[in-house]
Amino acid sequence: MKSHFKIWIIVFLLACLNESTLAQSNVWISGKLLTDRKEGDLEIRNELLNFGLIYRVSQTHVDTSGNFSCDFNITKPHVIQLFGKVFYITQGDSVIMYVKGSRFNAEKIEFKGRNATNYIYAVKYDSLKRALPFKFYKYNFKNSLTNYFDSVNIDKNILMNQLSNFSNGHKLNADFKAFALSQIIYDYYYQLLYPIVLKKYPLEQIPSSYSSILDRIKLTNNSLVDKSEYVAAAKFLIQYKKLKTNTSDLQLINANASGLSKELLLVDYADNLISHYESKDS
Repeated sequence: MKSHFKIWIIVFLLACLNESTLAQSNVWISGKLLTDRKEGDLEIRNELLNFGLIYRVSQTHVDTSGNFSCDFNITKPHVIQLFGKVFYITQGDSVIMYVKGSRFNAEKIEFKGRNATNYIYAVKYDSLKRALPFKFYKYNFKNSLTNYFDSVNIDKNILMNQLSNFSNGHKLNADFKAFALSQIIYDYYYQLLYPIVLKKYPLEQIPSSYSSILDRIKLTNNSLVDKSEYVAAAKFLIQYKKLKTNTSDLQLINANASGLSKELLLVDYADNLISHYESKDS
């Protein structure tokens, strides 16, 4: 039964992405592995791998010289995982990659081709995010949240400045800039919700400036339901409101989300029910 429900989740996600296999190929990704040249298959997967919502966007073969090439079609932008990085791919992309390091976690990637700028930013964002000194999951949450709040805001501003500076020096279309901004903002929301939902930080000790941000989060951006930062923040927000109001998940989902955001949360809610179901339960 659980496996059948996982299949339904994947079907739901595919429906959200509105993918068509009828159109001609409009994305071409090729390149060369400069170090990890072991022959084998290379999968391009959706970004929500860590949420168990896995499907393969495309697959190609790496030859003994490290060369690979694949083409496929999409009807809207996708967010994918490739070489341990997250990329925003769009119709018309024609990108050549030169990859150093493991095929699962590249150390360095250089790009050429049409829309390569989006890929260049993705690697810069990934590198900066990994290099930020503050790690929210290592913070001692027995201390006040004030220092935590300040640190998370500093990191957010550093990432926002990078996006702004990169936008000034490179031509980015509006859709990509909106996606890049959502990455930063919803990951920021996730980090703010983390100590409350996972570390059980007392609600009464949360600074008002902190909680006021959480209370303004909206789950109405249905274009982001296939983005990991949005999914993570949405799930945590429902749990935060549950702690704050002592209301059921179902009521909170109905009251706080709509459209595909609501569908996503309902599917996750049902999956959790099935995952914790025991035969002795009524």
